[in-house]
Amino acid sequence: MKQKEIKQSTIDALALEIMEDAKKDGEFLTLEDAQEMAVMEIKARDIKTYTKSDAPRKQTKRERKVDPDKKLLIGWLDDAICDFADNVLEVKNESEIHFQYNENDYTVKLIKHRPPKK
Repeated sequence: MKQKEIKQSTIDALALEIMEDAKKDGEFLTLEDAQEMAVMEIKARDIKTYTKSDAPRKQTKRERKVDPDKKLLIGWLDDAICDFADNVLEVKNESEIHFQYNENDYTVKLIKHRPPKK
């Protein structure tokens, strides 16, 4: 990677500013030290820094796809559980049935697995 040439006049101008700031702080810098610091500062300006934006990201609503096979299976499970369970508390979409049996809470979760990759 080829480095960019830095003009000596730019280095000298920045070195003078650095020396003046150091003098205000009660420190003494030689011209060589100030030039070295100026070169480092110029090179540091070229380094890109990535920061997180303060603006919140837009949340997009995705339309949920209804799986008819899972809906049918959950319906059958719901009917079967109603025969013996004390009460069915909740049926979530096509995925879960929450019910009570003998004063204990149970959840049956139906998961459709993806087909294996070939």
